[in-house]
Amino acid sequence: MKQSHFWAAMGAAVGRLVLPAGQPLGLALFLLFWGLYASGAAPHTATAANAATAVTGKAGAVGKADEDAPPPISTVFLVCEGVFTLQSDRFPDQPPEEFDGSLYLSVTHQGDEFTQIKVQPFARTERQRSQTFIPTPPPVKDAPTDMSADTETHHVEIAASNDEVTLTERRASGVHVKARVDDQPLVNTRAHVQTVEMSLNRFSGKLKMRWDDRNVEDHRPAGAIRATKITNLDRKSFAATCHTMKERLF
Repeated sequence: MKQSHFWAAMGAAVGRLVLPAGQPLGLALFLLFWGLYASGAAPHTATAANAATAVTGKAGAVGKADEDAPPPISTVFLVCEGVFTLQSDRFPDQPPEEFDGSLYLSVTHQGDEFTQIKVQPFARTERQRSQTFIPTPPPVKDAPTDMSADTETHHVEIAASNDEVTLTERRASGVHVKARVDDQPLVNTRAHVQTVEMSLNRFSGKLKMRWDDRNVEDHRPAGAIRATKITNLDRKSFAATCHTMKERLF
């Protein structure tokens, strides 16, 4: 029976219903609501409830996926204008050389973790070699270590606080020797050590960067019988103030 025909029949039945004396009208209403249930109104209500539950479940799944998603990767581009300074232990009587220059800097981070720093210096209006620094991953537990004399070691660390971002790189190669380092005799070092240090203030934009190149060499003072090992340091430093860039240049 079609639903329209059913309602017509139910209306006629209720209209013909004769209640005994004292019988409450609730019986007729009961029959009417029973007809509603039998005609499928209740299943429609249940279907709507199921649909609402499905939508709620889907929204909950999307919310959980958003919580599990990694934070986005963001890069800040800076241009830094300042002064380069060159000095060397090989020429102790010469004053440091200073000249203007600039440095383009990009800092990439994902959430609270800084994942890459790239620098492109310009000294005396000439473009210098660019450098990319990526933090060294933690060592694998129980991994074999090559301790041969000529093995090059390389370590990069990028750290950040509320005030500044810091970068440290150390690259060492050559044999292990004992030499004079910073006026300290018989210091255990490698024949060639290169370091890079950088600090960037997150509020003022002040930048300090330093490149050190240290080499072990033989040195025999006048009148000495034999030579001793010393280290000569070549240093380039840069002090500047940085500003954000509107366009990426590298």
